[in-house]
Amino acid sequence: QEEAVEFAKKEGLTFRVEPAHERKRLVKSYSANFDANRKQPWTH
Repeated sequence: QEEAVEFAKKEGLTFRVEPAHERKRLVKSYSANFDANRKQPWTH
């Protein structure tokens, strides 16, 4: 991020820095990988 800001300043570009968003962690069990109600079927 710091390198990007330095580059933009050096090149005279207009920029803004937005704070990073925290990701929501989806907690699933191992068995959920093999669930019959998956959105996409298990391919192996």
